[in-house]
Amino acid sequence: MRLLALLFILVGLTPSVFAQIPKPEKRDAGWEARLWYELERTVDPQTGELPPDIKRREYEFTSKLPTYRDAISLKGQRTLGVDWDQIGPTGQPGRIRTFAIDVANPQNYLAGAASGGVWRSIDKGASWVKVTPANELQLISSIAQDKRAGKT
Repeated sequence: MRLLALLFILVGLTPSVFAQIPKPEKRDAGWEARLWYELERTVDPQTGELPPDIKRREYEFTSKLPTYRDAISLKGQRTLGVDWDQIGPTGQPGRIRTFAIDVANPQNYLAGAASGGVWRSIDKGASWVKVTPANELQLISSIAQDKRAGKT
């Protein structure tokens, strides 16, 4: 959310406003450093300036993006060029941070939740069982499987 707000601020600033913000000597975590980082990513590398018509170009680009309202009106149809099927695990608060399909058996799925442990499905996502013991750390950020013969 902070990054989004920062980008809105950045786009509204002109190069003359940036001239008033001191460029940090080193890469620190302050807001000035972040503004300069975003400016350096946005400017034309040859001139070092923002394109003069950047606002118009941004508006043209964003006016063509699909909206939430478009997705609602297409409910039940192919939405935004992607078909999605919700497979779970359902009834579990939190978000899934990692997902894996067993290389030895593609019917088996594993899902790792940000704060809800590891979940396993042996029927391509039709049902899920939590496999992380309650007394172990529930924070999951990645899942890896050894693909070597006899180790899967």
